[in-house]
Amino acid sequence: MPQLFPPEIIENSVECYHAKISTSSKDIYGLLLLMILFVFASLPLIYVDISSQSRGIIRSPYENTTIQSAIFGEVVSYRMLENKTVI
Repeated sequence: MPQLFPPEIIENSVECYHAKISTSSKDIYGLLLLMILFVFASLPLIYVDISSQSRGIIRSPYENTTIQSAIFGEVVSYRMLENKTVI
């Protein structure tokens, strides 16, 4: 039966290249691929604290702060919360 491709083409084909690759290099490639997949699969499970720095004064919520108005009057009701602007 005549040969379909010349030997030069067969030697430079993908099938010939895969046959020349050793099993140890395939094992290293498989291990590397498995590690990369493991890293991507574990990303939703990793928790990282994010902190930011800014200048300011730290006060305890139990510290009394006096509020004085410029005009004398009686306070009937107030709607104040922590870290909100007072109008």
